[in-house]
Amino acid sequence: MRLLQNDLGPLIVAILGFVLLADALIITNPSSLRGVYPSQLSNWGPIPPLNGTSDLLVNKQVVYANPPTACTNLIGNYTGMIIFIDRGGCAFDGKVARAQSAGAIAAIIGDVFTGKDFYAAGTTTVNIPSVVVRTSVAVKIRAALNGTSVFATFTSERMKPDQLVAIHKFFNNTGGRASTPTWGNLTNAGWDPCQETIAGLACDMFGNLVQLEETTSQGFYGTFDASIFRTWTEMRIILLSTSSQYTGQIEDDLFDYLPVINEFTITGSTLYGPLPSSLVNATTLVSLILKNARFNGTIPELGTPGLVELDLSGNAFTGSLPEFFANHPTLESALFSNNKLNGSVPPISAPNLQVLDISINQLSGEIIIQSELTSLLVGNNSFSGKVPEIATLTSVDFSNNKFTSLGDLALPGVLRLDLSGNPFPRIPLPNYSGWTSLSFFSAAGTNLTGPLISQQFPATLTQIDLSNMPFLNSTLNNMVDATAPASLAGALNSIVIVNSGLSGSSVIFDTLATTSASIQTLNLAKNQITGDVNLFSLTSLIRIVDLSNNALDGTIRDTLSSAPLAYFNVSGNPKLKALSNNPLPSWLDLDYSVLSIDDKNHWECPGVKGVLRTMSADIDQTYNNYYGCLCSPEYFRSNNTFLCENCPSNGVCPGHENQSLVVTPRGFYPFPSPVQPQVIAKCRNASLTNNPCNPDNLDNFVCQDGYTDRFCSDCQEGYFHLDRQCMPCGSETEYVSFFFMLVILVIFVVYVMIVQQTQWRRGTFSILVFYLQISGRLLSSGVFPSLSKSSLLNLVFATSTFHLVAFECFKHGAFDYEARFYVISLAPFMILAGLLLIYGLSRLLIFLFRNKIAASTKLQNKVLLGVDCTDAKDPADKVELIIKIWLFRVFIYAYKLLHFPICSKVFSVFNCIPDPLTQEPYLNDALWLPCNDPKMVKIQATAIIVIIVYVAGSMIVFFGLLFKFRPRGKKGQSHVALSDPGSPAQFNLKDKEDVEREMEEVDPTFDVAETNAKYQTWITRELGVIYLCYKPGLYWAEIYFMTRRLALALVLSLIEDESAASAAVSLIVLLLALIIHAWMKPYNVSVDNNLELTSLSVIVVSYLLSILIGNIGFGTSNEGIQYLIFIGNLILLLFLVCVVLYNSRNWFSNTFGFRQIPALKAPNVGRLFDKVWNAMERKFDGTGRTQVYSNRNTNPPIEDVELADVEKKSP
Repeated sequence: MRLLQNDLGPLIVAILGFVLLADALIITNPSSLRGVYPSQLSNWGPIPPLNGTSDLLVNKQVVYANPPTACTNLIGNYTGMIIFIDRGGCAFDGKVARAQSAGAIAAIIGDVFTGKDFYAAGTTTVNIPSVVVRTSVAVKIRAALNGTSVFATFTSERMKPDQLVAIHKFFNNTGGRASTPTWGNLTNAGWDPCQETIAGLACDMFGNLVQLEETTSQGFYGTFDASIFRTWTEMRIILLSTSSQYTGQIEDDLFDYLPVINEFTITGSTLYGPLPSSLVNATTLVSLILKNARFNGTIPELGTPGLVELDLSGNAFTGSLPEFFANHPTLESALFSNNKLNGSVPPISAPNLQVLDISINQLSGEIIIQSELTSLLVGNNSFSGKVPEIATLTSVDFSNNKFTSLGDLALPGVLRLDLSGNPFPRIPLPNYSGWTSLSFFSAAGTNLTGPLISQQFPATLTQIDLSNMPFLNSTLNNMVDATAPASLAGALNSIVIVNSGLSGSSVIFDTLATTSASIQTLNLAKNQITGDVNLFSLTSLIRIVDLSNNALDGTIRDTLSSAPLAYFNVSGNPKLKALSNNPLPSWLDLDYSVLSIDDKNHWECPGVKGVLRTMSADIDQTYNNYYGCLCSPEYFRSNNTFLCENCPSNGVCPGHENQSLVVTPRGFYPFPSPVQPQVIAKCRNASLTNNPCNPDNLDNFVCQDGYTDRFCSDCQEGYFHLDRQCMPCGSETEYVSFFFMLVILVIFVVYVMIVQQTQWRRGTFSILVFYLQISGRLLSSGVFPSLSKSSLLNLVFATSTFHLVAFECFKHGAFDYEARFYVISLAPFMILAGLLLIYGLSRLLIFLFRNKIAASTKLQNKVLLGVDCTDAKDPADKVELIIKIWLFRVFIYAYKLLHFPICSKVFSVFNCIPDPLTQEPYLNDALWLPCNDPKMVKIQATAIIVIIVYVAGSMIVFFGLLFKFRPRGKKGQSHVALSDPGSPAQFNLKDKEDVEREMEEVDPTFDVAETNAKYQTWITRELGVIYLCYKPGLYWAEIYFMTRRLALALVLSLIEDESAASAAVSLIVLLLALIIHAWMKPYNVSVDNNLELTSLSVIVVSYLLSILIGNIGFGTSNEGIQYLIFIGNLILLLFLVCVVLYNSRNWFSNTFGFRQIPALKAPNVGRLFDKVWNAMERKFDGTGRTQVYSNRNTNPPIEDVELADVEKKSP
């Protein structure tokens, strides 16, 4: 802080060591000196006693120290005296300590300098008070001490009550957060700051606050309340520093209550608004500093005759510069920078003005200055014409204006000169060799021309900036004279020449002696410099090197390893290349904490850092051929091209440190290999359970145990195919599969027997078979949750569709896809051949044992094993007829049961899908089998034969037989029902005559004998089982059902699995089947019609949900939907089985004797089902009675008679 001398008022000083009490010294004798004198009390000694409390320092003699400066031990006895000491020679606290040791009770230090600032320092604790007086006072005291006795009084007063209230209010209102304990005491109402030693607060001897200085440790904040200052009428110094954040406005009359203010400083606050109008009346101001706030408005013309320092920088003042400062008699420093001032600058002739800063405003015009300034800062305005020439200038800033003339630029003592950013014409650079004190020079952004000659550099030059000078026309050889190593010697430490066409080779730096350079900053970016990066001569001190965007064509040498570099940039030099065995110099390393993104190459390249020290570095990745660059996420570094390539669709490429990794997610398969695949394709059932493709979602793709080959679709040795699942051989699933095959075979035989005996007019078993086969094909793989029950259900489906489950376990490879195809597709022919063989052997046995057969009494009945043998001539013929009919029955039913599985299998061999990568065709039904495999030719040839003979030919023959042997009744009734002793009527009504009598009552015109004579054959009777379950006139319905199965087989076999086309067409076929069935209602019994509709609906809903699970997902987990599908299908399956068993109850009872068990009698077991069926039928038909079917014929059908009488007549 400046020491301000003012004879009109007390000495006010804010210095370290003397900051507390002012006006504390009273001279009582001689009379010529009697009065109160300005002084400063030290902060390392005590405050003088409170006035009236002690006479220790009242009217005590003052004596001159010996020696006068008291820098050594004092000579003499000073007990009870006040000692006068001259300033200088040693520290203040040492002087006072030696005075105390000599017995003095107080010390006065007299200044010996005139017009100089001083900064007192002291930390030694003493027990006597001490003050400093200014030179003018000290001279008077010294003169009096030569021949007169001088007496003085040291005293103090308590702070005046109103001022004490104000200081407490100031602290509380501004929210002071003082860290100094004594400042914290301001919260105590009884604490008196005038009786404490406090840095920043000072009182005079009358209890007036004269100094309020906020030190950096306080940090006040809050609203500025000027009313607090109104009691401080003796205030000399107010200093509120940048550590505080005051808000609000300064009240307009503030300075009316500060009549003796000398220094007023507020910096770094958020105060706003215009300056108070009372400021013009502050005639005692010596220093006014209001900077870096938000004051606005115009700057008033101040009437302050003694103003020395004025700083209004960093605000928002507008208007023109005030006139008063231009010729002010005492003003030494005027700072108006960083405002919004405009207009011109008045002619300046202030005699004492040394510093003028009007930079960063909107001023214009020419500048006329007569004052002998030492610092002139006018940058960032719009001044024009000739730059001012003031010989006394040492610091000059003319930057970013519109000056057009340099003149002679006679500045012999200039230290800093900034000419940058002005539109000077193309004239040579000034010869600054004569500026012997120059340390900083900038002509950046001008049209001044070169060449730059190194010999012109003055020895004092430390910084030079010649950037963006298109006409500099210089080379490194001009700037660095290899023949004169001293050209870069001395103080020069910063060379900045950016984008100025500088050319030459960097080799020139190698020619200099290491000790001749003190360069710390070398910025030669955006030029045409060639060569490598060696800079051997500059390694001792250099910290910043920027050679970016040049034409460097060498390498980066290791010679810079010893340089204390903090910044190093050689980017933009594409010809700069590393040595092949040294990607980076030893003193640099890759910095992966800083990554730059290269969108073109999809790289994220690391920065460069120092190995030996912290350093910011920038080197093109081309320098080390992109060594260390990492691929961005969603890209991977190819092992073939070493470039970053797009991540394959469906793949996961983490990039960065795992840049070579391409992760194949769960449910997908990589082609051609798991290591950096080119294509990642979706596996079957990718979104469902039990998917074998990378089930654990590992980074390294693996198939689930037991799975292998493309799409993990084939089974390893020791496993067998369960549809699309691979189950381990030797597991319970294998044994259960064989058990189910046996069960299916038994059910088939029983089914044939049941149909022949009791099920002629019921289609429940056919509905069950269709449901199992279609559901097994659509839903059996992955749709159900991973439970043993679901595997069991899948096993049921797979067995029902003739998949030959677990046969692979006998010998792996022997029963492969080819073998399974031949077994399944040729099954009808093998069954036919087997049946013919059985028939041939039977006839041979009958021929050999004909006599024994004729003697058998068991063959005398007309009906044997459900076959009417009336027309047989002898027992041997009866046996042959029975065998022939039963073999025919087995073939017909086997044909029906195998129709869908065989059609699906033979059509599937023509469905080849392209490999996702090579487009080579692979079999859709066996994804591991290529369609161009030689064995596929045989398989497809076989399939064509089966399609012609079995699929197409058999359907034509079958339709022909049905047409030829169709029902012949006049009302559509089947004569077979009356003629076949195996019919339900014959079985339940005891004799044939009762049935014929019933039929005549239903249709009097129906002639049974005539019909039987005309059409009766064993084939007629056996074919009747196919159409008797349908309504009269719909004998061809079986062909419709066969066509429906064939359509589904074509869709599911010839369209790629899980494709949108397969799903869409399958749903269309199923929905059409639903609509057609709802319209036709082909079955005789309405319950069967409703069961068929229910099964079709369950299939459609289940299949639709499975599609949605696979493509939409139903959230994060599909198990809830899978359980719903599973439970729904299981309920329907059990329901259908129960219906079949219920319809077959009479056959079971009569065949196995169950009728003796009361619990299984129809009135008990069947009553519950009867109630269910009746309720369903009444609901479906809208009536209150049991209705089997609706027909145009108003007469009740035969089935009504059967159902009504069976319960009455059955035992």
